[in-house]
Amino acid sequence: MGLEMFSLKDRVAIVTGAGRGIGQATALGLSQAGAKIVVAARTESEIEETASQIRAQGGQAMAVSTDVVNEASINNLVKMTLEKFGQIDILVNNAGGVMEPGGALTGFTMTTSGEAWDSVLRKNLKSAFLCSKAVAKNMIERRRGSIINIGSMSGLHADPPMTAYGIAKAGVIHLTKNLSKELGSYQIRVNCICPGLMGTPRVKNRVKMIEEKDPGFMQKAITLGRLGAISDLVGAMIFFASDASSYVTGEILGINGGFSGYTPPQGPGNW
Repeated sequence: MGLEMFSLKDRVAIVTGAGRGIGQATALGLSQAGAKIVVAARTESEIEETASQIRAQGGQAMAVSTDVVNEASINNLVKMTLEKFGQIDILVNNAGGVMEPGGALTGFTMTTSGEAWDSVLRKNLKSAFLCSKAVAKNMIERRRGSIINIGSMSGLHADPPMTAYGIAKAGVIHLTKNLSKELGSYQIRVNCICPGLMGTPRVKNRVKMIEEKDPGFMQKAITLGRLGAISDLVGAMIFFASDASSYVTGEILGINGGFSGYTPPQGPGNW
């Protein structure tokens, strides 16, 4: 088949959390592969900016302000997508976050409030559940589709400084496996990408703090010796969205530079 197996021409993708970061890069990357993009997030100015960038590179895009933990808002997203493009082929459940209400980083079990727990699980896990359920209805009717969930390495191993976040992402991984079984007979594939340490300002600050306690952390923790770039994720997104992965479902792909092999020092305050 050649490179055409990676083409997303005539396909429609919804990307949540697409106003910035991984979601924005995903939306731009899927557009470059030929997909029509529905850019979803709560902040209207950010999603309009992403949609504008897609149009500037010759793609088609629509921005829909969406609260991904509100079923009525998600149903509106699906409705508007179908009215505009007539189908949904790809869903990227990217929306989420590690921050508690008020802006603090999620912490250890004994210091995490019930409110923070609910907020983090709602943003990361409930959002993926609700969006998948709403979008799958059209995919089931058409007997085709690809759902890509964004997990985290924190969902694959204990990460005590971010307990609620890690447990939410572990839930996303398990949701991926369950949905792949439930939807497989309709030829709907469900897979999960688990990023490692990406070079965001928050991660850079955390790595700096860790290296003060554990010199040489980067070389010991990451086989490739560097933090990831958001662009490192785009190829995997296109793979899972396209016919190149037509026989792949229920899989969890770590994109982490080899980070999964690292055993951190134990104790509060360490990784």
